[in-house]
Amino acid sequence: MLVFVVEGKDDLVVYDIWLRRVSPDLKWEPLVARGKGSALEFREMLLRDRTGLRTCTYFIVDHDYDGLRGAHSDSDIYISPAYSFENFLVHPDVLDSLLKADIYFSADPSARAGVIDKYLAAMNDFVACVLPASFVLHGAVGRAVGGVNIWDAAVSSINISLDTAVVRDAERLERLVRTENPVPAEAIEEARDFFSSINSREWIRGKFLYHFFKVWVHLVYNDVRSARPTLHHEQVTDMAFTPASLDYRSLAARAPLPAGLAEFVLASDRECRANCS
Repeated sequence: MLVFVVEGKDDLVVYDIWLRRVSPDLKWEPLVARGKGSALEFREMLLRDRTGLRTCTYFIVDHDYDGLRGAHSDSDIYISPAYSFENFLVHPDVLDSLLKADIYFSADPSARAGVIDKYLAAMNDFVACVLPASFVLHGAVGRAVGGVNIWDAAVSSINISLDTAVVRDAERLERLVRTENPVPAEAIEEARDFFSSINSREWIRGKFLYHFFKVWVHLVYNDVRSARPTLHHEQVTDMAFTPASLDYRSLAARAPLPAGLAEFVLASDRECRANCS
């Protein structure tokens, strides 16, 4: 049986949707590891095994900032081409789908384009707010800084509006990412260089951006339902959609597939069939 090992239960929810989109008839079984480290350790154990246990077992992991942590890349493992799966769930195409099918901007593509522009502008401001923490998180990789503590709830110290995002509580936001020992200054500079040359939406910690996305879409929902909407030419009151439905499963169904995932899944299936025939 074809087996895909994923990092956690949330990953399984998303990849279950994505694998069905790649091949609706694919027969496979999941194995949920307790984090990326456990998944990579299990992979190394299977690579040393000589009894055939590794046959038809494949791995799907987030890239984060540490990649495969020194392990070698091969056809049995897929690494996300972004920080994590959440980064794909906040893609502008996901928002466009929500506007067309759920918030009823379907007959007004120019209005949808304007909303998406606002979204990207506000996201850029949000990214600027979390960049200092992102420098620390990136700079800590491979350095002797002791434990790294990520307090995702601290992003609530950023005020998000339809037009922008600004820090409300700087002291609380400083607790977003902390290390036992300071990250060296040269590592912070390397992080600055990294973020200056990439698409931040793909490489900021996905859970930060997922928080932003949910808050921002909730603001859109409130605006178009108000007596004087600013985003739409008229009030919308007959939506079946609610922001509470913005879970991983519903967003994964709308998100673009990560690059290379379809090829990896189909190649894994072919290889499994060949080895077990």
